[in-house]
Amino acid sequence: MLAQVLEIRGFSTRAVDSISLASEMVGLVEKETSDIVCIAAIPPGAISHSRYLCKRIHGRFPNLRMLVGLFGLKTDAKRATQRIGCNPSVAVVTRLCDLIEQLQQMVMPIKLEKEQQAGQATEEVRGKAGAPVG
Repeated sequence: MLAQVLEIRGFSTRAVDSISLASEMVGLVEKETSDIVCIAAIPPGAISHSRYLCKRIHGRFPNLRMLVGLFGLKTDAKRATQRIGCNPSVAVVTRLCDLIEQLQQMVMPIKLEKEQQAGQATEEVRGKAGAPVG
């Protein structure tokens, strides 16, 4: 359901079912060359499952941006963040609207970076096309 909500808002997603092994999920992250990984979980076991998966992904891809959504918990995001303890750079939210807002904030710098890279590549092509052939 989260993937559908995000796709409606223009995000490209790849949903993984909850019965997949952590190693399969880590392998998928590597295969997909993701910009951001979003872990979404609901009780029971939301925190422990998210903690394990977060540590596995962060251990393998330390520079990858991550976001954890823990839905249906009776605790606040700050307490959940402490319990997950993955990495201070990993955002943890407990409401869908907060996840979407946080995701949009995370995506903006990535979009700008990709636009700059595309612009530089275009300039390089123009420069090569106009260069004299010796």
